[in-house]
Amino acid sequence: MGKVMAVYKLLMDSPEQDVNSVKDRLRGMVAGLSEIKLTDTSEEEVAFGLRALVCTFVVPDQGDWLNKLEEGFTTLPGIGSFESLSVSLL
Repeated sequence: MGKVMAVYKLLMDSPEQDVNSVKDRLRGMVAGLSEIKLTDTSEEEVAFGLRALVCTFVVPDQGDWLNKLEEGFTTLPGIGSFESLSVSLL
């Protein structure tokens, strides 16, 4: 079974949102999904003080892991929206 690298941009729901608290919640969510590894995060200024997290994940290429990851994004407080930037086989 191979691995897939997926990069997502997670947009905060407001300029006042603390990015570090979202990172902590994201790490906690990923810890509960044993097959998903968060390998990198970086912050990006979007506009008017709004911030985004660019996150790189490694998941198995079989199963429904990307859908589980995206479902997790929708439940995390502080994330207004997300978009997939790239998905590739490792």
